[in-house]
Parts: sequence; C-alpha cells; structure tokens
Amino acid sequence: MLGSRSENQRHFHLLLIAASCALSALAILRDPIINDDGVFYLMLAHEAADKGIAAAFALFELPFYAILIAGLHQLSGLSLLASAHLLDAALLALLVLSFTRFAAALCGERELAPWIALLVLLFPLLNEYRSFVLRDFGFWALMVSALLPLLRYQATLRWRHGLGWALLGAAAAAFRPEALVYMALLPLSCLQGETLATRLMNAARLYACMGLLALVPLLVLARFDMLQAPLDALAGTLDSLAANIADGFAGATARYADTVLDRRVGALAPVSLAAGLMTVLALKFAAALGLVYCVLLGWGIAAGRAGLPSVARGTWRVLAATALLIVVTFVLAHQFVAERHLVMPCLLALVPAALALRSLADSARRERRQGAFHLVLGIAIALLAADGLVSFGTRQDYRHQAIAWMQGQLPEDARVFSNDRTLAYYSGGHFDWNEVSEGDALIAARHAPLTGVEYWILHRDRRDPARDAALAAYAPRLASLARFDNGHDARIEVFRVTAGDRAQ
Repeated sequence: MLGSRSENQRHFHLLLIAASCALSALAILRDPIINDDGVFYLMLAHEAADKGIAAAFALFELPFYAILIAGLHQLSGLSLLASAHLLDAALLALLVLSFTRFAAALCGERELAPWIALLVLLFPLLNEYRSFVLRDFGFWALMVSALLPLLRYQATLRWRHGLGWALLGAAAAAFRPEALVYMALLPLSCLQGETLATRLMNAARLYACMGLLALVPLLVLARFDMLQAPLDALAGTLDSLAANIADGFAGATARYADTVLDRRVGALAPVSLAAGLMTVLALKFAAALGLVYCVLLGWGIAAGRAGLPSVARGTWRVLAATALLIVVTFVLAHQFVAERHLVMPCLLALVPAALALRSLADSARRERRQGAFHLVLGIAIALLAADGLVSFGTRQDYRHQAIAWMQGQLPEDARVFSNDRTLAYYSGGHFDWNEVSEGDALIAARHAPLTGVEYWILHRDRRDPARDAALAAYAPRLASLARFDNGHDARIEVFRVTAGDRAQ
C-alpha cells in the first residue's frame, strides 16, 4: 500500500513537470519575441561564453542566470536563446512542483496537492511570463524550493534541514537579492515552542545555518586579504538602497505636494501619497491575481472555507508579510510596481484559494451535485485558459509586425540606433548596448548618434515631452521608412539616416 502510494505520487510529480514544460513550449510557440530584459541576459550570456565569467561580472553584479545560460549553451550546442528557454522551462517546472509540495505539506493535507497544482498550472500571470527570458524564474523556483526544508526543520529541528534551507535560499539570492529578505525574516516562523528560550533557540539555529554556510567563503576571502572589499560593497549597497528608498519617496512627496495638493494641506502629502500608492497596489494585486481567482478567494473567505490549519498560519503569515514588505518598499521608493513583483504574493494567495476550491468540491460530493461542480470547474478552466494561454502573443502585435518588416527589409549588419533593446536585437544590425539602453535619455539630451548610423528604430509607447520635443528637432535629419501602430498611443517608427548626416 505504501509502495503504491509512493508510486502514484511519483507519477503525479512527473505529470506536473510534463504539464509545466508543455505550457512553456506552447507559450514560446505562440509568442517567440524576446522580452526587453531577455535581450540583456542573452548579451550577458554571450559575453560569458565568449570572454569568460569575469566579463559578465564586469557588466552586471548578478550574472549567474546568464552564466547558466552560457554553460548550457556550451554543453548542449544549442543557441543561447534555446538554452535560455530550456533553462526557464526547467525552473518553471521546479516552481510548479515545489509549490505544490510546499502547499500540501504546509497544510498537512496531501489531498490538497491536485487542487493547488491545478491553480498554479492555470495561473494566468505565471503563464504570461513563460515565453520570457527572465532571471526571476530562478528566484521564484529556488525560493519556493527552500520552503520545503524549512517546513522539515520546523518539524524535526535537524541541522541538515536548516542547512538545506540556507543553501537553497542563497542560490535564490544569486538570481535576485530579494531572497536575502526572506532569509532574514523566515527564521521568525520558527518562534514556536513551550518556552521563550526554546522559541529563540529554534530561530537562532536557522541563523546559525546561514552563518555556517557563509563561513568557508569568508575564511577563504580573509586568508587572501580580500574580505574587506565585499564587506564594503555590501555596506555601500545597503546605504545606497536606504538612500534610494528615502530619496525616492521624498522626491515623489514633494512633487505631489506641489502639483496636486493645496498648500494648506501640503503637510499631509506623505500620508496622502502613501495611501494612494497602497490603493493602486491593492488594485494591481487584484488584477494580477485575475478575476476567477479573486472570485474563488473572495467566496472562500466570505464562506469561511479558505482558512489555513492552525499549524500553517504562522509560517504563511511570515511569508505573506515578507512578500508584502518587499513590494510595499519598492512601490514607496519607485511609485510603480511591475506585475512580476507580485508573483510571490499571488502564489501565497493560491494556498487559501486551493483550500476553498477543495472545500467546494467536497460540498458538491456530499450534496451529490458533482455534475454541476464539474460544469462550473470546466467553465473556470476554460476562462483561465483563455486568459493565460490563448492570450499568449497579444503582448503588442505591432511589435511583431515591425520585427518581421525589419528582418525582411533592413540590410544585415547595418549600424542601427534604437531606444528599445528588443527591436535593436531583432533588427539584425549592429548596435551599441549602452546607447540603446539610454536611448530615450540620449534623444532628450540631443546626444543621440547620427555619425556612422544608418537606421533609427524608435519605440514610442508613453508620453515623454522631452523626448518628443527633441525628436522634432531630429525630424529633418531622418527619412521615414515604416510605421507600426497599436491603435492607441504606442507606435514603432523606422527611419533611414541621410547620407549627409552620417558623414557629419
């Protein structure tokens, strides 16, 4: 019986991996255009493969994702892009499998696994990212994987589970530094026990595991008198981060007080701005979660069907508070949040949503309404598929048209300038990475290159008065070749720089 259960579980895990990989393949087929950040990671991978790891570190402080792409490229013989997609598919499969196992173990209910797996596999936001080349996949997958040894440590208090948690958390931090925040705060979930001393010791052991993991590298650095440099860099990074958060919010508050609020209530600007940002964040979270999931979660909370078991609440609350802290801090500092920053909070919300869905299925079974339940479930799956799967490739169709035109019309190896890394990459021409990364700023400052450049490729998808004013001055120097609109405010324009200007 035990062997049969283990065999079924193994088959279930293999099915999850296969389903996740199939979704990734479908996403790439439906939307093969690389995202803007993906171009950067491929460039880093090319540098690592061509010039070595040191070259990648010289361009970016955390190039481990790109180094993995380069390593897979060299081992397999696949192209860099194919290697990136293969790595991403593996990381997303690990994320789906690990989160399913984590949610079932957290709630102590193995029967919850199929429901959480269904919700994760059909989660529209995650499926929209499957065609991307994105280092966040490694962060999400390894951070969620680290939660499994964390739960085992809470149950057994064994050092090997604590070290496993620290190792996976450190690996996640190699993809995104936000993992360090989870590592700093998650030991607080171990503050449980009969006495205060026991609770403190349980948490202290996890911090000790992190210390043991860092001990050998620190000793090696100290032996060769190289310890001070990384410590200074860490201190500088923390100081810079704190300053950026404080300055970003202070600057936004000053602009808000000057342009929106009356002078008599200017002192309320910080509170008013923070409240407005939190409202926008809540709406953004609901949009990222999706209508079907919001309805399911809302019903579960209202009906009392989404409550976590008491043994799971402490860990889930620390996780949710940490994820919320990271997002709120980012919003206050930068006054915006990308949807990918909301993936971890959304994944955590899937745990109570899965409990609500399982409870709904149990109620239908008891009341002999399984037919109606299966009908509603089928409709919900169809809606999720339409939202997260069928919508693949709708990420700006005019970009696809522009890329197809450039690849058919522009000469190979032409020297191009653009304010969009993806368009520059797909143009097939040569371009300066730094110029393309700072394209809008160069145009606004009227320092955009004309000498030696044959084509300009401009992507205008938001209002930028400084850039638009500068483009008006450049207009006599550029001959329009093609224009692609999305039907709203965004468009892509391709220009040929006249021979006289290139000679300047």
